[in-house]
This record gives sequence, C-alpha cells and structure tokens, in this order.
Amino acid sequence: MYEFLHLPEDEKTAKEIQKYVRTLKYKNIIMIGIGGSILGGKMLIESLKNEKTPRVIALDNIDPDFFTEIISKTNLKESIFVIASKSGDTIETIANFMALKNVLEKQKISWQKNTIIITENNDNFLNKIAKKEKIKCFYISKDVCGRFSVLGPMGLVPAALAKIDINKILKGAISAKNIFEKTPNTHPASILAEMQFKAYTKQKKPITVIFPYSKKLSSLADWYIQLLSESIGKNEKIGPTPLKAIGVTDQHSQLQLFMDGPNNKFIIFIEIENFENKVKISDTSLKNSTLSYLQNIEMGQLLNAEKRAIEEAFNKKGRPNITLKLNKLNEENIGSLIYIFELQVALLGEIFNVNAFDQPGVELGKKLTKKHLNAKN
Repeated sequence: MYEFLHLPEDEKTAKEIQKYVRTLKYKNIIMIGIGGSILGGKMLIESLKNEKTPRVIALDNIDPDFFTEIISKTNLKESIFVIASKSGDTIETIANFMALKNVLEKQKISWQKNTIIITENNDNFLNKIAKKEKIKCFYISKDVCGRFSVLGPMGLVPAALAKIDINKILKGAISAKNIFEKTPNTHPASILAEMQFKAYTKQKKPITVIFPYSKKLSSLADWYIQLLSESIGKNEKIGPTPLKAIGVTDQHSQLQLFMDGPNNKFIIFIEIENFENKVKISDTSLKNSTLSYLQNIEMGQLLNAEKRAIEEAFNKKGRPNITLKLNKLNEENIGSLIYIFELQVALLGEIFNVNAFDQPGVELGKKLTKKHLNAKN
C-alpha cells in the first residue's frame, strides 16, 4: 500500500498524459468525481492556475440545483469532461456522469471524444463504458489508495488540462522523497508526524487545524482534511479531528476560539514567504492617521506579519503549533508539500498502529444507501 510513494517516478504516465492533452481543444474543464478522486486535482488547479488555465468546474456533489445551474450556463461543445473514480463504481460519480451524458446526447454532442476516464483497470462500470465507447482512459493502480493518488493520473490529468507543468510538480515530490531517503529522522514528514502524535496523546490535543495563509491553498486544506480523516480515524480511541482555517480570513471568525477557547488544538500553519504579485498599500490619507504603519508596505508583507503575530500569540498562550514555509507558491514546492503530507499521514498511521489505507466506515454508508434506494423502489 506504499506504492503511492513511487508515483512521482512514473515518467511514462506523465509523458502519456501530456502528449494526449496536447491533442485536445477546449475552453472548459468539467471534473466529475468525489473525495480523493477529485480533491487532488482541484487542489493542484486552485494552487497553481495561471493565465492559460481555462474555466474549471468541479461536480463533486449530487446536488440537482447546482448541476442544473452549472450545466445550463456552460458551452458543453467547448468542454472536456474528466470522470474520475478509483473503484469505477462510485455512485455519486456515476450519477453525475449519467446525468451529464443525457444532456450531451439531447444536445447531439459527441461526448466520447471529449471525455477522459480515470479508474482502475478491472471489470468496473467506468472501465466498461470506456472500452465500449472507445473513451481515453488513464489507469490508477489497485494498490494506490484514492486519497494518496494525487501524484498519479487522478491529479496530473486535471493539472495538465489546466496548463500546469506537471513535470515540475513531480520534480518537487522527488526532491522530498530523496531527502527522506537520506535523512528520514529529520525530514519534515517525520517531524510533523511525531509532533502530531505527541500533541494528540501526551498533550490531549484531539483537534488539528490546518491553517494556510494563502487563499489559493484553500483546496489544499480540504485535501489534507480528507487525507487525515479517512486515514487515521479508525476506532473510537484514535483519530485527530481536522479543521480548516484560512489566514487572515479566519482570524476574524475562528481565532477567538483558537486563542481563548479550550486548549485542545494542534495548529499547522503554511506560510508563503514570497508572493508572486506585489501589491503596494499607499495613499496620502494614511500618512497622518492611526494606520500610518500601513503606508508603503506590500500586501504580502501585511499577510505574513499577521501570521507571525498569531504564531507568537499562540506561543505565549501555550497553544502548540508548527509552521511549514514555502519560499514561493509554485509547482515544485506544491509537489514537495503533497509528498510531505502524504508521507506524514502514512507515518502517523504506523505510529498509531492503524491501517491508513482503508475506509470501513465509508463502506458501511455505501451499503446502507443501497438499502434505502431499494426500499423506495
């Protein structure tokens, strides 16, 4: 189940993805999936999108109003459709796909040539559709758990479609892998796993707050929440509960609780030292006001000053926290960060002595859903 650690070295699949994407023409990307099958792709696109990135739509819920609103306002003839499900039988993904297929056929759009399927290469529903309709399919190994699959086709196909350099993402992940192999005990993944374990067991901190100081890392926080939740929460005694906060937005919503409420949280900050864009705060009205200290500083400086102030305040209050710093937000650093988090959660599973790669609680819900649907029929 540790095959995910070797995904960054799969140059053959990366080249195949890039070669195929270059043959396509589209203005919109419609992603259909749920959980680990779509969160990684969303995270890469939100973190790394650029001026060449087309419009991206994620259908990651079976909400009929959202589906109708999005589909009715999108030129489907100019869209590419990515259908992702590791099992190939995920009911929510299949439901959205079939609903979209009906719309496309009513509009007489040849959907097959504009569709990419990502799944396992076995006798599942999506793979049968792909073979029957001659749809391009990228396969994910049965030994790679969905939430650990972002550095394979699940994440790389949407990223490549979004005009993101996937080679650089993989380069960053390989860099993190090489460092771990040379110095495993001092690797960020090892340190983070040990600190989180001690916070949970020794300091009684059952809640982990993932707190990036960047709006573009909002989906990365969502991805990490799933990674931690489904991997470690396996019995009534073990399972850090993750929360998401975005700096500085949530300083004005959740911070009061974090600072003066129950001291039961372990904080993981993510700080970007150098932002791509420089936005200067400058106006004559600031000069003689109580806000004169804002004059002629950059917005990124203010953002990081507030982050460091909150970090210092947490330290003074005895609220445990750790900061992961990126010198800039780019493909290589995101690749490294993904590898660090995946490795950290896998190590955490080893320390807690739980299977980080199954999800029995989710499977029970799937079985009961079928029961309720059969009862209505």
